[in-house]
Amino acid sequence: MTENVETKSVADSALFAERDYVGMFRRFVIVVVDGLVVALAWPLVVSLWYDAISPATEPYRESLLTWTGFIFVYLVILKPSRVRSAGLWVTGTRIVDHRGNQPSIVRMSFRLLLWLLGPVNPTIDLLWLGGDRHRQTLRDKFAGTYVVNVNAEPIARSHRKGAWYNFLGATFFFWEIQSPEQPIADEP
Repeated sequence: MTENVETKSVADSALFAERDYVGMFRRFVIVVVDGLVVALAWPLVVSLWYDAISPATEPYRESLLTWTGFIFVYLVILKPSRVRSAGLWVTGTRIVDHRGNQPSIVRMSFRLLLWLLGPVNPTIDLLWLGGDRHRQTLRDKFAGTYVVNVNAEPIARSHRKGAWYNFLGATFFFWEIQSPEQPIADEP
């Protein structure tokens, strides 16, 4: 169930062609490839710490902090950049905010925390995009991000509206980009 709340007065959001929003299969490939990169980084980081630091110290703590730093740099800083993560690169996609720009570090950190801390179940997260107009996962909805083809260009500028969603007994509020053919509500 969706209900409109309000509309911004400035058309500042990027609307991409429907074919430019990335579907479930490629999103799954992104998760698998980036997951493999993060998982394979762990033994590399541990071996570097054991080689660099004497075994008499406790390299586990330092290597865990280094690996966590790697995850942050890889999934928060590198992923939305022009370089992109391996998963985005392999699938020919990129991640953008509602304006079609590179998402901020704060937005990407929030998106990563939603995935790692578990308030968004990974299975439901991916399944959600099957019924979403812009093929957003739940964490994308919360963070205000979109995954689009790497060469996708906005086809129009549009307004955002607030929408309430009721799902499995929970109510969520998300900002959504309106399609140009949808009527724009008058501001009070």
